[in-house]
Amino acid sequence: MKTPRKITLVDTYLTDLAGTRRRLNERIAATRKARSFILLLRKRVKGIIGSDWIDSDASSVRVRKLPVVTLNLYMDGLDGLKNDPKLTPVLEAFMDSDKQRTTDWPSAMNRDFFFEYHAPVPGVDVHVKVVAYVRADSETCRKVPISVKTRVIDESVYALICD
Repeated sequence: MKTPRKITLVDTYLTDLAGTRRRLNERIAATRKARSFILLLRKRVKGIIGSDWIDSDASSVRVRKLPVVTLNLYMDGLDGLKNDPKLTPVLEAFMDSDKQRTTDWPSAMNRDFFFEYHAPVPGVDVHVKVVAYVRADSETCRKVPISVKTRVIDESVYALICD
C-alpha cells in the first residue's frame, strides 16, 4: 500500500524540525561551553575602555566541524582607524588570537576586524568581531573613488497569459 502524499509531507516536515532542534541544541551547548571564555574576552575589553563605548552581542553557528560562538563588539563615532585611542587598545586586546583579518565597508565608513580563537574551549571555536564605524566627518578616513563599475543587466520581462 502506498503512503498518501500528505502523510509523506508531514513526515518530511517532522524530520526537518528534528534536524533543526538538533542543530539548535548543539548551538546552545556550544554557547554554554564557551560562555566563560566569551565573558572573559568581554571583561578584557570593558576593562580597557569601559562599557559606555561598546555595544555587544553573541551568536553561534556551526562552521566546518566545530561550532563557532562569536562575540560581536560595535564601536561607533570613531575619529579614525589608525592609532585611535578608543579602538587601538581594543584591537590589541585580541592580538593573542590564532588568526586575524579585516573587511572594509567604504559605503558605511566602517571596517570589521575578525579575531579567531581555535578551540580555546574544547570542541568550540570562539570568534570576536569588532565592527568599527568612523565618523563621516573624520579627518583621517574618507571614501575615495578607486574605479567606476558599469553594470548592464539584461532581464527578461514576463506576462502571465491564460487561455
